[in-house]
Amino acid sequence: MKKLLWAIAVGLMLAGCYIQFPPVQEYAGQAVSWLYASKPVTAVVVRETADAAKLTKEQIAWLSSPKLRADCKTAGVQFLVVDKDLVDAAGKTPPALAPAIERAKKAGLPRLILVGSRGGITDYALPATESDARKRLGI
Repeated sequence: MKKLLWAIAVGLMLAGCYIQFPPVQEYAGQAVSWLYASKPVTAVVVRETADAAKLTKEQIAWLSSPKLRADCKTAGVQFLVVDKDLVDAAGKTPPALAPAIERAKKAGLPRLILVGSRGGITDYALPATESDARKRLGI
């Protein structure tokens, strides 16, 4: 019984380290997260609207691509582009988007935030091209 408790304690500490210190950016895109089912269910691009001039032409093109949005919808991925200062009628950040917006603010804007079906959140720098974005979105 004592060995089992030690094994559980060590497992919890390792899981805590993984959450506290996630894999580096290059590896995180390929890692299988235990919080993901198999693909993201929500993709949120968080940016500062006033900084639109900092986006490349390719980024602007894929962010407004009707084909990308249709493919996301077909794949069951809700695709949103929001401002970091988004608030509802009550003046508060919508609860469903708050974790994604806060994560993006901490990591630096603009960010692509993916939310898995089990609530796992992964963030990436905004992909440069539509093909890179499609790889991240799994479509």
